Amino acid sequence: MEVQQALRDLIDTVQLLQRKATLAERPLLRLTTELLELCASTGPQPCMVELLQVEVGQQKRWVMDYLNQQKGNEQMTRLADDFAKPSEDHERLLLRYCQETWEGARAIALVLDVPLLRPTWKVMHHREAFSYPKGRRSHRRTDNSSISMPSEGPREHY
Repeated sequence: MEVQQALRDLIDTVQLLQRKATLAERPLLRLTTELLELCASTGPQPCMVELLQVEVGQQKRWVMDYLNQQKGNEQMTRLADDFAKPSEDHERLLLRYCQETWEGARAIALVLDVPLLRPTWKVMHHREAFSYPKGRRSHRRTDNSSISMPSEGPREHY
């Protein structure tokens, strides 16, 4: 009975995958369902069910990889559409789509030919990603405007 239940579970999994799959993957999943139903009618050994579970697992990974790729494509399409709107600040837009790493934001900026300065990105990124538990006063930064310049005036650098 345990083998039959495992096969029923596999058939259910494949049928769910078939709904999410692309047109190219559906025939393979349909054949897999037919194979599983045939196996269920013959009463296979547990080792055969294990092999079928591996095969269904591989097919599931294919479908999930495809769905993840589609999701990534949709996000990039939205990003490109948002860049077409001239009113949006491009750096803020990049930050919204790429909060994890500077390298990721830089790669997107490079592909879209948008300048992205690291200091601006870091400041904006940290403001959005982190909050100070004791308030801002416990993490004061040096304010460059309060540093006095020598009386000779600013030096020129060549």
